[in-house]
Amino acid sequence: MNAPAADMLALRLSVFFGALFLIHGVSLTYLPVWLDARGLSATEISIASSAPMMLRLVLTPGIAFVADRASAHRQMILAACFSALVFLGALMQPWPVVFTIVLIVLAQVATGTIMPMVDTVTMAEVKRRGLDYGRIRLWGSLTFILASYVAGFAVATQGVEAVLGLMIAGMALTAAAAIMLPRSDPAATSGAPRLTLAEVVALVRDKRFLLFLAVAGAIQASHAVIYVFGVLHWRAQGLSAGYIATLWAIAVLAEIALFWGGRWVKGIGALELMLIGAGLGLVRWLAMAFDPSPLLLAPLQILHAATFAATHLGSMHWIAARVPAATAGTAQALLSTFTSGIAMAGAMLISGPLFAAWAGRAYLAMVVLCALGLLAGLALRRMERSMA
Repeated sequence: MNAPAADMLALRLSVFFGALFLIHGVSLTYLPVWLDARGLSATEISIASSAPMMLRLVLTPGIAFVADRASAHRQMILAACFSALVFLGALMQPWPVVFTIVLIVLAQVATGTIMPMVDTVTMAEVKRRGLDYGRIRLWGSLTFILASYVAGFAVATQGVEAVLGLMIAGMALTAAAAIMLPRSDPAATSGAPRLTLAEVVALVRDKRFLLFLAVAGAIQASHAVIYVFGVLHWRAQGLSAGYIATLWAIAVLAEIALFWGGRWVKGIGALELMLIGAGLGLVRWLAMAFDPSPLLLAPLQILHAATFAATHLGSMHWIAARVPAATAGTAQALLSTFTSGIAMAGAMLISGPLFAAWAGRAYLAMVVLCALGLLAGLALRRMERSMA
């Protein structure tokens, strides 16, 4: 593929990531507010928020297996996009609470299955065409910031119902962008044996892969306290809403900067990137546990580039380098299921009582997670070197 064609392909993938994260930027910040306005109780909102996470534990790997087996990632992404669009569109009408919960859960499940599949498509093109994953993925981070600010402005000026309209618009743009995603390479798939369940079982029994999941899962789960209680703790310390927003913006901008330098950063090595994420996670969460001064919070937020972005970038390239192409989509789904589902849900579950009892000292539990991730990473490196 010549350079202009490769650039156009990178643009199409970037547009898709940008469109997809418009939805996340709105839903992660304002969906609970919209559900509350629709009359859901706190318990019902928690059910609507947690049920998709639990369902994706089973559905995401299953869908990815089907996509891998049929080499139909683009088709599955399109199906997920248009299904979510239908479910969100149905919510424009008032429904009893039970039906509202069912529709929003279905929409979130469909949306949640998209990310591992588009990561699979993107990493396949990274390997085949030499594209830069980081510079493609950063557009999602940029539009996440944009969407959260736009949603806040829309809610303030138009009312809470604007949240649903923004989510529908974001999903419509995502579905349109999905049409432009690259199709499977016929030369790579024609005549190739179909993925079997035995190959998937072999993957999940591979000690290297299990250690890899432990590394990525522990580091990403270490963000649980700051994701759930970071704003509440900063407000209790007297920080203004403007400074808190600035701190979050610093973290995302640091993430974007690392993604932008992804081609250079990739030379460090996939596993080494994750080890850096774990090591700097020890520094970040240990400092956070002792309530640093507001001025120190800014450089600590810059470390998000290591704890999240370096870990994520390393994870993508580890799968691309170590997992056979036939099972790459299933591996991505298992990574997403473990890090965003099992590990993160477990960390969030324990962070509640820890924060209630210890406030900022709850970050010490996140230090432990990073230490476990670092130990697992070092064990994985020894295993890989012994097999070389």
